[in-house]
Amino acid sequence: MVATLLLTCTADDLVVKGSEWMVCSRYREAPEAGALMLQQGGNAFDTTVAGLAALGIVDPLMFGLGAEVFALAYSAEENKVISINGGGTISKIAPINWYVKHSENSLKSPLLTGLIPGAFDAWITALDKWGTMTLKEVLAPAIRLAGGWVVTDTMEKTLKNTNIKRKLLSSPSSKEIYYKEDGSPYLAGEIMINDDLANTMKILGAAEKAGTTVCPCMGDNNRHQAMVLARNYFYVISIAKKFGDFCKSNGAFLAYSDLASFQGRITTSDLNHALIELPAHINYRGYDIYTCPSANQGPAELEALNIIEKFDLAFLEHNTAQSIHLMAESMNLAYADREKYLSDFNFIKIPLNGLLSKEYAEQRKSLVNPNKRMVEWPYGNPFPFDKPEYIYDGKSLPRYPEPAFVHIMYDKPYLPTVSKVAPISKDIITETAKGVEEDIIKYENSYACAMDKWGNLVYATTSLTSPFGSGVVIKPLGFPINSGMDYFHLEADHANALDPGKRPRSSLTPTIVCKDGKPYFACSAPTGDGEPQALSQLLVNIIDYGMNIREAIDAPMWRSYCLPASKAPFTANPGVLSVDKRVHPEILKKLEEMNWKVRVGKEFCNNPEFIIMIDQEQGTLKVAVTSNKASTVIAR
Repeated sequence: MVATLLLTCTADDLVVKGSEWMVCSRYREAPEAGALMLQQGGNAFDTTVAGLAALGIVDPLMFGLGAEVFALAYSAEENKVISINGGGTISKIAPINWYVKHSENSLKSPLLTGLIPGAFDAWITALDKWGTMTLKEVLAPAIRLAGGWVVTDTMEKTLKNTNIKRKLLSSPSSKEIYYKEDGSPYLAGEIMINDDLANTMKILGAAEKAGTTVCPCMGDNNRHQAMVLARNYFYVISIAKKFGDFCKSNGAFLAYSDLASFQGRITTSDLNHALIELPAHINYRGYDIYTCPSANQGPAELEALNIIEKFDLAFLEHNTAQSIHLMAESMNLAYADREKYLSDFNFIKIPLNGLLSKEYAEQRKSLVNPNKRMVEWPYGNPFPFDKPEYIYDGKSLPRYPEPAFVHIMYDKPYLPTVSKVAPISKDIITETAKGVEEDIIKYENSYACAMDKWGNLVYATTSLTSPFGSGVVIKPLGFPINSGMDYFHLEADHANALDPGKRPRSSLTPTIVCKDGKPYFACSAPTGDGEPQALSQLLVNIIDYGMNIREAIDAPMWRSYCLPASKAPFTANPGVLSVDKRVHPEILKKLEEMNWKVRVGKEFCNNPEFIIMIDQEQGTLKVAVTSNKASTVIAR
């Protein structure tokens, strides 16, 4: 019997538990799609992709085929953590001097802020390398949703937002999908349909099928080949052509040639839209912490933890003025190095082993005044500590070097009808943890997470950079393109400067923690530059202060605004520290005496969203959601 529990959380000790598997995301449709994969024998990789595909329908504010994806995964078979980099790349013909000269105009042309999306190649990479199900199978729930899904209260509120409405109604292709003919928003309970996106996903599924069953000229009929063909449909063949044609006719730098090289045959893209990487890694008080490395701010979280490790936090006690001060200064020093060194590892030399060395952390820690905040936070020189020298290993999944010629059937594939999706089995426990919903427009990403009975764990965070990205839906493909250009700096000497073909440094920071070589917990946050800060505090709450996951994720947190933001206009507010109003006024007074400019925020304003903990001894999975945030967990 299905048990559905809908709760409004305040200080409840709500922890969802399972013993075989779990899947979680912000909106219920995504974990429901993932649970169907698990029920049908799929693994965590299949499940996460199914959840992400569903999110592209019900959460177009944050995600879709036009987005970026950064994922961390623990492969039980390989007994290691892997990073999948699906960050978007800037056009190969987008010069920095043009953006410098036309910065005012570029803001008025939404597509000029878009990057080539890496999301779909990240899906294919996960499915091809580690998944077990077909693309058609994992897309089926999303295709059904695209045929008609129920608008939520949150989506109604979003579509009525003045800024969102102005953004979407300025694009005819966006208005056509997200608003009624008279320009009024869909209301909660009404049905929204996206036939264009359903058709795009049907084409991808049909291309996969063609790769194994339709055309013997393709050579060895196998799963990898089918995935490659589906991937090439998006980046090389029919979908890529439509993408390029729309961008060309709407004044974007993005072009067909950015997605692929096309010389009368199916070819692999010149750009690797998704990469498999060794994650960035440190050991913090006996726990192995992993984040994404390249084009990501994850290493800043690890550097900050290395510095924090030098202090006796247990002695200083939780959320005292001293412990907050020392952790915030550690984070500021790590962010100073983030601004100097972190970007796309394929474009600049990164001394990552130096940045994450314990010796370098000791040097950085020596700059911290235990009784007064710094006036400015200088970057350091990690190169002497980069031993052995860090060599970036990001590589794409192997493709076919000499693919077959394009057959006419691949330009106009047969679009099969999508069979009905079976309901979730009644022996699955479904628990929905729903808190007091904050303004979702302030979030900067969405997520899908799954763990299966074999021990695989996948945590994927995804974003369009800003709500609905550029605000422009690619017609007739049905998805909005991101606004990832906002991450790039226009100063040529900046580590994160715009460079044709480059990935900007993303704020998406999924984190996996291992204990004794096995996954212990995984987490992320929806707060952009606040992500490493919130996640560091979450880790400290569990590791240093021995909190359970409910206590750890709900504890009052702080956020520093001292260093430049990741997105334009890259605002910095030196000395400003946002602190949850639940922190005692005496603590706030002491922080001000240390020269912090304390800004008191709402409850949970700086907290992460979700955490999954794996109890290896008891063989159970435990999930907690921050009390004022909404997520759905399905566990068995």
